Amino acid sequence: MLRRTHTDSSVDSSSAKKSLEPAGPSSRALQRTPKKLAATKTESIIDLTGSPGSTSSRSYTPSKSRSLEDALSPDKASSRPSLANSNVRTYAGKSRSFLMALPSSHALQDPLSQLTDIDDPTAEDDFETRESYADLRARWGVDNSEDDPYPLLVDSQSPSNRNKGKGKQQLGQLPLARLPPGMMNDLKSISELRSKGESRRFLDEVGYLFEGLAPAGALGVRRGSALEIVTKLCDPDFARRAKAADFLSRAWEGLRAAGAGDGDKILDTTLVLFAALVSRDPVDATDLATRTDFIPTLVTKMSFLTHNNDPLWLLSCGLRAPDMRSAGISRSDLPMLEGLQKLVRTRSGLFRDSEIVSNRLLASQALAALPAALHTSTCLPTMLSSMRAELEPLSARVSAYATGLPILPTLVAESRADFPSLSHIDNCLRLLDSYLLGRWEEDDSVDGQALLDSARDDGFGSTLVELCIAVDIISRAKDTLDYAPVAHKCLESAFRVLVNLTHGSLAWCEASIGSSNGLPSILRLLATCHAQRSQSSIAEHHEDDDTVHYLDRLCLILGLVTNLVQTSEEAKERIHDLRIATRCPGNRTCAVACRCPDAVNALQCLVQIYDQQCNAENDFGSVVRGHIAILFGLLMQGHPRNQVILLRLLPGPSRRKKVESVMENAREFTLLYAEFVRKASNANHVEEDGDDTESRDEDVDAATHVSHGETVVKQVLAFLENLSQSLDK
Repeated sequence: MLRRTHTDSSVDSSSAKKSLEPAGPSSRALQRTPKKLAATKTESIIDLTGSPGSTSSRSYTPSKSRSLEDALSPDKASSRPSLANSNVRTYAGKSRSFLMALPSSHALQDPLSQLTDIDDPTAEDDFETRESYADLRARWGVDNSEDDPYPLLVDSQSPSNRNKGKGKQQLGQLPLARLPPGMMNDLKSISELRSKGESRRFLDEVGYLFEGLAPAGALGVRRGSALEIVTKLCDPDFARRAKAADFLSRAWEGLRAAGAGDGDKILDTTLVLFAALVSRDPVDATDLATRTDFIPTLVTKMSFLTHNNDPLWLLSCGLRAPDMRSAGISRSDLPMLEGLQKLVRTRSGLFRDSEIVSNRLLASQALAALPAALHTSTCLPTMLSSMRAELEPLSARVSAYATGLPILPTLVAESRADFPSLSHIDNCLRLLDSYLLGRWEEDDSVDGQALLDSARDDGFGSTLVELCIAVDIISRAKDTLDYAPVAHKCLESAFRVLVNLTHGSLAWCEASIGSSNGLPSILRLLATCHAQRSQSSIAEHHEDDDTVHYLDRLCLILGLVTNLVQTSEEAKERIHDLRIATRCPGNRTCAVACRCPDAVNALQCLVQIYDQQCNAENDFGSVVRGHIAILFGLLMQGHPRNQVILLRLLPGPSRRKKVESVMENAREFTLLYAEFVRKASNANHVEEDGDDTESRDEDVDAATHVSHGETVVKQVLAFLENLSQSLDK
């Protein structure tokens, strides 16, 4: 054990002369204990009295009473008391005691340099006056925040210079404002928490989890560690600390090294759940996607998942152990899969209670939460194939609903292939929508346009229309009200995709209305959405959230009809032969096309909706009536039959007044649309944090759409003006 040796506090000069023995040239002078610990200094000097060629180092302790000549005198240097025990146990051996201060670095190089400063009181003051811990903390900025753009200025004077001349402030020098230690910034940022050590302690606490993920460990140990990681991430406090400690990227790498994503059912399920939990915060998901193989791994896993081999989907469908063997799931794997399923439902907060959990849903949920700029066209084939497999049973379900069967079957083992995952479809539609807007990075290895053309030739356009019919029924049917929220989202996403696909594309327009029920279904959805919005406005007496959602869907359907009429002459020709009720409720008999007894001509239905919006007192009425005014101009342009019908049905005292009213509403809509796009573009530009390239690309896309829309509107306004001048007052 290290012990503190006893030394005399002082020795009288008279007694020291009697007790001291002369020291030889090679003898070591023993130390004299100083009166104060803070005033000690141990120096190594060379014995100048020894014989030539022989040198010996000795310990020397200066004091205020000794001068330079006394220190260099051999007689006085040797007249020092000797201790009984010279073998002192210290931290640094015999060279120094732990009670004494270390010499400075330049003193070790030049021992004689300090002897010349013994008589200098400044050097003595510098040694005796030591800075407090508070001064040292302020000097080195220990309590300064790393995020503070204006750090506190620290006085660089030495302690001796600070002590001297107190009260004498030089001209032009102002006292530095000091805050108490720890009061620089009471708000701790994530980087400051990391520098203080909380993150290191957190990583030490969870170190056993990474040890359990070691590839050399047993499979059961790796599975248990992976399951514990996702269980802890469901705790909000743990997730917050994990974010600060850079835990997520290490956990992903550990899971991948443990074999997650390589075929093991438990580890693969844990991996996609981990990705979905990280996607709750888009910032964390973006950071993880840019640093790891996050996106390629999820896309690969989603490409192999179907209704027949998805572990969580099969478990949700109620399959038993014998039936699970065909999917490669053993009986021993079922308890852990059931635990993961319960974790997703009860603690993750990812989905509603009525949601049917599946591995492909977790993967698409994580991918859809990422910024569009991180995706490449290599993800498009997997996304399209997975979505089309999910949409395949919808056509049969709509036909079965028209005959009296429920729109969705009971979810059992036998019907697992006929039950669609609406949330997974919505995620895929949102990914496809971002790709169609040109926000993905194109990869030369994948021809995205060729993939879309192939899907169109296989009936993907009519499949999207059938999806709109199915989710509209699901959102209103009494036995499927639990799925109504996700059905509404899926309906809006499907219409957005259809609007993007049919924009200026004759092939996609023809594919969308190619079936006999295509255009009638779209117009029936338009009438039903208008009726729902009107009922919601009357019930609430104001525009609530549901009414705004109905307005969004109404504008999307109007946009789709406008694209069809503008591009396809077939759509313009067929529309006046269809019959639709203005307030079609969309019952079972009207699931595909309106068969209401009060059905009228489709053009008359549009005129009635237009007239109601002209009399509306809310601000949203101008948007709908302006959009329909543009649609009327396109229907009349180049089609005399539609022109005659509309001029007869439009409200107004004369045909010229009718056209002028339509033209005025069209101009108003053009101004509103241009202002909306400009504000949206500015908002996107502000939200892009430093990604100037992406913000410029989005601005260019927005400007292109506005330019194209302005061109169409100018053509419509020019036609209406010429028509107005040619008509009698």
